[in-house]
Amino acid sequence: MALMGFNGKMDIATLIWNNITQPKHRFIVWLVVKYRLLTQERLAHLHIQVENANCCLCNSGIMETPQHLFGECSWFKTAREALLSWACIQMQPVTVNQVFKSIRWKHWKHIQKEIVASIWSDLVYHTWRARN
Repeated sequence: MALMGFNGKMDIATLIWNNITQPKHRFIVWLVVKYRLLTQERLAHLHIQVENANCCLCNSGIMETPQHLFGECSWFKTAREALLSWACIQMQPVTVNQVFKSIRWKHWKHIQKEIVASIWSDLVYHTWRARN
């Protein structure tokens, strides 16, 4: 403990690493939650040269950040609204971390929480896939 320091247990980890979500979707969501996904902003921060740092999904001229890609991007907003409407889920448009925290605190059965978390993970994964 003295060498590693104290890192509190992540309360949303059980929603991300559930048995319903596909492993590749879990991994991408975990990278998003830990701020380790290689967006254009992170590549620039790591001093890796990028040709165009703008979001390629919405062509708005805004730098591709996790906050933009999974929140403000018009492509993501359209996909999110369609998916949440299809699944009959009421959820405020916030960051990925906040979505998982709100799922965790909902008064739903455990399986329902896992299904909604899986749906959200699928949305994040397919947004990242469309971006690539």
